[in-house]
Amino acid sequence: MKPNRKFKVLVGFIIMLVLIDVVLLVFFILHSPPSKRDLHSHEPNSMAKVLEKEVGFNQSQLDQYAALRSQQRSSGRPLFDSLRKSKENFYKLLWQPQISDSMINSNAEKIAMTQQQLDLQMFHYFQQVRELCTPQQLPLFDSVIKNTVVKMVGGGRGNSKNDKNSPHN
Repeated sequence: MKPNRKFKVLVGFIIMLVLIDVVLLVFFILHSPPSKRDLHSHEPNSMAKVLEKEVGFNQSQLDQYAALRSQQRSSGRPLFDSLRKSKENFYKLLWQPQISDSMINSNAEKIAMTQQQLDLQMFHYFQQVRELCTPQQLPLFDSVIKNTVVKMVGGGRGNSKNDKNSPHN
């Protein structure tokens, strides 16, 4: 076989392998099952769907939940905005040439206080939603909320299965 012909066959073989790789990659991306994280995404009313399907909320409970959720979102939005703004201001201090420790601490305390307000608000919100449950629904709700809290506080880096404070372990 001539060297020129060998080169053409080799290039053709490499092109064919690249095309097969691309086809397989597209196939696996399009046909992969959704991850568990996708099932509990931030789509509208995803928590209402979870409460209905996993906890067994009826329509009356769902309506009450919707009212609580609406109230929580409207009161929580300003706190989230304030927290974001406080953090932006805090990290802008990096570019100031002379900044005192008291200024840094003051800005950090503002972030901490806003975060505390948010956490207290979410805690009371979860309490209110829990009060909507029947006694039979409480263990199911507690399991759902426990998983939600694990995601909120860092995605379960610790061993939350051994949480001694959980009512249903």
